[in-house]
Amino acid sequence: MRALKVLVFVMGLAILVGFAVVVITIATRLDDGKETQAGFGRAEVGVPEGCVVAEIVPADERLLLRIDGPEARGCRTILVLDLETGARLGQLDLTDAPAGGARAEGGSD
Repeated sequence: MRALKVLVFVMGLAILVGFAVVVITIATRLDDGKETQAGFGRAEVGVPEGCVVAEIVPADERLLLRIDGPEARGCRTILVLDLETGARLGQLDLTDAPAGGARAEGGSD
């Protein structure tokens, strides 16, 4: 009878250790090794007068702002911002293109 009690105790201990390993593994994978960073604080993004922010889209580590309004004021653009720093990474100017499609600045024909 004593051997049975020892066996039950050892098996219960094995179950607890196994459960602890599973919980630690799940917690480690959820953390993914990345530390949570505070936001960049405050960043100012200039929008031309008469233009409005029509759409905001997060994309991976970027933030896309679609600016809309009169094309004559330079309003039809998409601003690309870095979510971590708030820095402006680039700008896409939307224009009425000929049937050939879009062309990158400085690209070859």
